[in-house]
Amino acid sequence: MFSFEYQDYIDLQDVLEDVKAAVGASEAQGILCGMIVADEEDSKAKWMAQVLDNAELKGEIAKECLVLLDGLYTKTKEHMADQEFRLELLLPDEEQPISERVTAISCWCQGFLYGMAFAGLDLNSKDLPQEATEVVRDLSEIAKVDDELEDSEENEQAFFDIEEFVRMGVLLLAEIFKAAEPQQTTH
Repeated sequence: MFSFEYQDYIDLQDVLEDVKAAVGASEAQGILCGMIVADEEDSKAKWMAQVLDNAELKGEIAKECLVLLDGLYTKTKEHMADQEFRLELLLPDEEQPISERVTAISCWCQGFLYGMAFAGLDLNSKDLPQEATEVVRDLSEIAKVDDELEDSEENEQAFFDIEEFVRMGVLLLAEIFKAAEPQQTTH
């Protein structure tokens, strides 16, 4: 089981900024998770194309960017397939200011919802199960969170609770949509 280190976040964030990608590290992983939840097909090329849309991919920095994105893809796919619910969100670590982490989780949720919609899931469909609708609504609210929070023990606990909610909500959606897929029969 691969684990994310804070350096993974920093390295990817830096390289995405260097190539002038429109999304950061957290949002990139959110998009990937959304695409995985909505569409189990191999989505690496489509995901990379979305993350790097209009990016300036030249020289060694482009190679480094692709290598880091490939690593994120591999780790995230493994996390999403883990039966022990060990999905890790790619976010700044707890040593960083709460406002930076709140901004990152907001971007992560934006990316996740975008990834689900990009993969073809109608998030406003009346056919979505009630539980899925509630999680999507809550993730939409988290995506709008204001980052003007002060570092405090209370805000730290609230952030921890939100991060755990997002993580478990994503895994719940993955289970709901996996169960909703038509079962293939062999003749």
